[in-house]
Amino acid sequence: MIIVLDSNEYINYINKETLLLQKIFINEDLSICINDSIIREILRNLRESQRKEFYNILFKYKMDFYGQMPPFFIYEKYRNLGLKKGDIIIAAFCEHINADYLLTENRHFLKLMKFDKFKVLTLKGFLAKK
Repeated sequence: MIIVLDSNEYINYINKETLLLQKIFINEDLSICINDSIIREILRNLRESQRKEFYNILFKYKMDFYGQMPPFFIYEKYRNLGLKKGDIIIAAFCEHINADYLLTENRHFLKLMKFDKFKVLTLKGFLAKK
């Protein structure tokens, strides 16, 4: 199963607001995908002293990095759905890599929740399904 973790999931974990993400990291049935856009957003929201912890997470757990940009028409699809700039990029990434789930606490994603190519859940909601 392919999942994408929105930047807020990593940030909340590093800030010790929730440790639930650990259950995702150790689940060998999940493939966690990340791209440079998510990485930049995480780094922008972490203190300098926290960045090493984030890099340790990237290297310790099996993360699949994707550097290829989705086709423009996928961005347009999500822009037309009313998503804002950063959310368009994440949704397009999820579709482009055929993700099964996007895990996020982002209220805009959770409000829409119905995408045709992937499901959007909170971290707690995803773990409750498992």
